[in-house]
Amino acid sequence: MLMIGSACGENKLRFESSAVIIQKYWRGYLARREGIQFRRKVVLVQCCVRRWLAKRRLRELKIESRSVVHLQKLNTGLENKIIDLQMKLDLM
Repeated sequence: MLMIGSACGENKLRFESSAVIIQKYWRGYLARREGIQFRRKVVLVQCCVRRWLAKRRLRELKIESRSVVHLQKLNTGLENKIIDLQMKLDLM
């Protein structure tokens, strides 16, 4: 009887150590998978922020472009007025 009891104890220890090894690999797999998912989410957030910043910069550049075009038109108009006034002065 004593041998049967010790054999059962050895089997129990072997099963427990096998279970611990299986759990170790499973937990490692889950941790790696969660890490990969987390990195993907971080990259997605970075992408969204960069897109938002690029759109904001584009809006700013468009506004600046419109104001530059407006100033160029005013400058051209003033140059034409100066030329007209000089021509009138030359005729006098």
